[in-house]
Amino acid sequence: MKVRQSKLDAYADQLTEWFVAEKVTLQAAQERLSGLGCAVSVSRLGAWWESQQQQRMQDQLLERIASGAQACQQIEKQFSKDAPPELETLLKLLRVQIMTLSVQGQADPELLQLAGNLLKPIMEHLKIEQKREELGLAKDKYRRETCELFLKWRSDQRASEIADSGASNSEKIDRLMQTMFSDLQ
Repeated sequence: MKVRQSKLDAYADQLTEWFVAEKVTLQAAQERLSGLGCAVSVSRLGAWWESQQQQRMQDQLLERIASGAQACQQIEKQFSKDAPPELETLLKLLRVQIMTLSVQGQADPELLQLAGNLLKPIMEHLKIEQKREELGLAKDKYRRETCELFLKWRSDQRASEIADSGASNSEKIDRLMQTMFSDLQ
């Protein structure tokens, strides 16, 4: 997309100084420009300034992305030398980044949105951890129930063997008692 040039582009640095540092109004900037020989309407000046601000925000965003890419490259380079940190360490770093963005977001709402987006992987991680814990509890319950069924089956098998042994009733009772107490220990 070709950007159309404006006669105000020649005054860009001066206008930025006026609007940002001096906080002048559009009307005051129009009067100052008129004194410099540049006639422009307040609405045109306002549209030009808004476009400049959007461009500045885009440039800043691109700088942040480039800076983030450089940081990622440095981190990956470091990980190639040393082992990557544990997940818990990464989550702590992410939490610090979210806090920083939240504070900076008071001045730039886009950063608040970015902080919110950074929360998503943490929330997903917590959900996964919760599911793992639930699965672990279910596995423990299954193992416990399986062991109980096995012990009951084993006890029933021993009881059947003792009952079919042909021993006297008092001998059968003694052997059943011994089997019960050995299973309890």
